[in-house]
Amino acid sequence: MEYTKGEFLENLFSILNANQIDYFVVGEYRNLPESTGNHELGIMVNPNDSQKLNILLTDILKQFNVKIVSYYSNNNVLFYRLLCKSNYYWGLQLDLYCKGYFYQTNEFYPVDEIKNDILVYRGIRVLDLRKAHLIAFLKDIVHKGWSNDMYTNAFIDEVSSNELKYRTLLKKLYGSAFVDIVFQNLSNSKLSAKSTELGKIIFHKLYPGLSLISKLFFLKVQYLKRGFYKPGYTIAFLGTDGSGKTTLIDRIIPILKEAYRNSVYYEHLRPNLIPTIAVLLGKKNESDEPDYDPHSKKPFGVLESLLRFNYYMIDYVFGYWLKVYPKKAFESCVWIFDRYYYEYFIDPRRTRISLPKWFFTLGLSTIPKPDLIICLGAKPESIQARKPEISLPEVTRQVNELSVFYKKHKNTVWIDTNCCVDKSVEDTMNAISHLMANRFKSLKLR
Repeated sequence: MEYTKGEFLENLFSILNANQIDYFVVGEYRNLPESTGNHELGIMVNPNDSQKLNILLTDILKQFNVKIVSYYSNNNVLFYRLLCKSNYYWGLQLDLYCKGYFYQTNEFYPVDEIKNDILVYRGIRVLDLRKAHLIAFLKDIVHKGWSNDMYTNAFIDEVSSNELKYRTLLKKLYGSAFVDIVFQNLSNSKLSAKSTELGKIIFHKLYPGLSLISKLFFLKVQYLKRGFYKPGYTIAFLGTDGSGKTTLIDRIIPILKEAYRNSVYYEHLRPNLIPTIAVLLGKKNESDEPDYDPHSKKPFGVLESLLRFNYYMIDYVFGYWLKVYPKKAFESCVWIFDRYYYEYFIDPRRTRISLPKWFFTLGLSTIPKPDLIICLGAKPESIQARKPEISLPEVTRQVNELSVFYKKHKNTVWIDTNCCVDKSVEDTMNAISHLMANRFKSLKLR
């Protein structure tokens, strides 16, 4: 049986309520239970109910055929990224708070202070948004040293609504200096300018005597623990012009964003840590439209081709390790590449780099490989009808070259785009979901 996202959420909260789990929703809740809107679903659970919740969650994920496609944790929160295939694919970012409001190992805001602010909304226990946003501001400034305008303004409105109460509470939690700074800077611009200072006060209140160097080391150790699960992915799409890459990418990104929210990144051809040579030389701007007919231009000579190839190899190697890897290794994210290094084999005329194929083969040993390569193929006649700028013999050659590439590499999937778009999207999401869920198939909820 297939279930919608709304049906899954409705059943989830019904089960939590029926089993008397002590929980409440953290953050935005006004779209529940039909959806989470453009937000993650955060649930705070009483530590005494954590084990019971995990058993229930394991059962409901299995019942609804929901797959864990990414996961990492810290001392307090379990971060799950979920995908489900029903009559359409949907995703969910689920964050389970297992202790309270913690910064690493110490509590920065007591749950007891909000026990009277728990409401029942459409049968779901939720935290009043005013308090949720106030806590989100405090969480942001101690984690990052800044917060967005929504949380900053909500914090100002809340503490201003009952100044005596919050002067007393904030003084008890963080000290007089914190209170003085807050109530002397009750405007967005002023408080934003003081956010880093306020965050440092909270940190030193939680960890007195810890130096900046010790703090950085402490945070790095906590951060590196995530790398054990490798929560991020890189996916490259290959195919001739007219094979349906843009259409498919545009359709799957919104699905992936339901699970990964703001951590779905799109790049064309390479990591793009460094600009193209044309931009570097001032011949075009980054915002200029891409070249839709690259075959109309002549290839470069051998010397210029060699220089260009080496320049872009810097991006493939160092761009990956400096830009892509830090997020992929330690955060739940997806990097989508529209084309990749393999374009040198499939469509060398597009790159205008005229070097022998064995030269490009040497480069394969140094570039980081995507986790999944999706090869899009169709009948050459169909592709050429969509993209008449490219001759039928050239389209045929590229399709054949892509087919050879697909058969030689293990981490590839062939998607036939001769069929309707919905079928291609489903096949693509099946491949992506299988890759992701397979990595976490042995994960046990804790």
